[in-house]
Amino acid sequence: MSSQREALLRLLTDDDPETVRLVKEQLIVGGKNNIPELEILVGMDNEQVSVIARDILSQIEQNTADENFLQLCSKFEEHGDLEGAMWKLAAALTPGFSVETCENRLQMWARQLKRRISGAISSRERVMELSAYLAAELGFRGNTENYYSGKNSLIPTVLDTRLGIPITLAIVYIMIGRRADLEIDGINLPGHFIARHEDVYFDPFHKGR
Repeated sequence: MSSQREALLRLLTDDDPETVRLVKEQLIVGGKNNIPELEILVGMDNEQVSVIARDILSQIEQNTADENFLQLCSKFEEHGDLEGAMWKLAAALTPGFSVETCENRLQMWARQLKRRISGAISSRERVMELSAYLAAELGFRGNTENYYSGKNSLIPTVLDTRLGIPITLAIVYIMIGRRADLEIDGINLPGHFIARHEDVYFDPFHKGR
């Protein structure tokens, strides 16, 4: 064991809570540079050190997510990566969520949708199949009972509850549609947000009507 790690172990197990607090703060400030050492501490037999190291890693992850989202906001362009932005927002506000889990779910739904629209001839037929699957079968709809909940703005929560606000529901349709090779655009109307596939406009908040 390195002398640096031994010193860190002594400080993290010190009887003085203030000493432990100050060491934790310094490790958090060090950010990503301290992650390799902290990951080693998490795997150690000393439960106290393992718990503290895990807590520090969680805080570093949260700080990094916050910083990434703030940087994105400062330079996001008109045709920027909207999906990537939604994942960064979720990481900043819902620590511990899994992008991979969300991606797998979206891919599964997209495969089902692609089969359903394979025989559709017109854009209207494709939209009808899209709405029948996402709204009628999967249950995506507007959260009219708790419209102003902040959770309606987080894509992972919308995927779990199938409830959202106009813009996040439109984004879900866009995400699934894109994976099924179905081009969908978001349309910002005065006081509402809907979607469009080619020449057909529809409303994900009201079950795709």
